[in-house]
Amino acid sequence: MPEALPPGISIASFSEGYRKYFEVVPATTPELKWHNFHLRHKVYADELGWEPRRADGIATDDYDRHAVHCLVRAVATHAFVGGARLVLPDPEHPAAPLPVRDGMRRGPRSPHRRHRGARPFPHRRNVTADGGRQLSPATRRGGPGFRHRR
Repeated sequence: MPEALPPGISIASFSEGYRKYFEVVPATTPELKWHNFHLRHKVYADELGWEPRRADGIATDDYDRHAVHCLVRAVATHAFVGGARLVLPDPEHPAAPLPVRDGMRRGPRSPHRRHRGARPFPHRRNVTADGGRQLSPATRRGGPGFRHRR
């Protein structure tokens, strides 16, 4: 099994290095959630073309109602450079599918279904969440020469 970190780098030193440049900001206010939705639109609609472009420049869906959102902010510039959400089961409709399961129903052309032959998996709804929608703009992804395959 390959090592998760290069030799000589511990989880503690990796975490310390991360915190030197970035901080995680819980998006608990409408303003912070707007930043996350705006960044999501920039990445998924403008850069990758996976979502339709909207005039308001934000990307949201029904799962956002019952998700926990966070942003990643650059320490030096205070600019938001990434974000994520953790979708929890919908308390009003606990049997509703999570995004990963719903995406698999959309068929092989869906950008949410990336693995050929992927099948929905059984899960216990009261202890399962979907950690999708991690994002960062192209200027922060992969370094020079990085190309995302469509």
